[in-house]
Amino acid sequence: MTLEEYIVKRKREDGINEYDLEKRSENTRICVNYIFEYFNNYLDLKPADEKTVLHEQKVDKYRHIVREYNSEVREWLVSIYSSYGKYMHKQLMNLITDNYFLLYDSEAEFRALSYDIYPKAIKRFKFLDGQSEMVFLFVKEAHRIRNSFYPYDSDFYISDSVNEWIFDTYNKHGVNVYNFCYEWAHYFF
Repeated sequence: MTLEEYIVKRKREDGINEYDLEKRSENTRICVNYIFEYFNNYLDLKPADEKTVLHEQKVDKYRHIVREYNSEVREWLVSIYSSYGKYMHKQLMNLITDNYFLLYDSEAEFRALSYDIYPKAIKRFKFLDGQSEMVFLFVKEAHRIRNSFYPYDSDFYISDSVNEWIFDTYNKHGVNVYNFCYEWAHYFF
């Protein structure tokens, strides 16, 4: 509770009427005592509690970082971060080295890639052992996120027919040709 909420709660419990002018000095003393109680008793955090609060803040920040992933993958990544302190979305993304990853459009391709990176992942991170299905789901989500159209893409224009083909390809196959070409050009640069 915030300080204000604590004071309101205590006033209700003690039945204090702050508009009673006859008890003004007594009410002032009682309310000042509420403030001391709040800081000395209610907020008495032990060092272990402070670490827990800091840890939860870090976990919430990480949850915000991976907010684009679907809920299942996001909570898996957050639980790994909470337990091991690893930014697994970056670690696993670094294991995806196929230059044609953004052109994948079938479950079989995603599954084959997850089978390829899973042994590398458990070699570096033993705690991923037995989590091949989550690695597969991560690969699919990573593809979806890296292939999404961002606001800067909407101003990109080649010609009506090419732009229509790019959007049709994305809608049919989930493949963003624009992002693939951008990354391919960046690779050669």
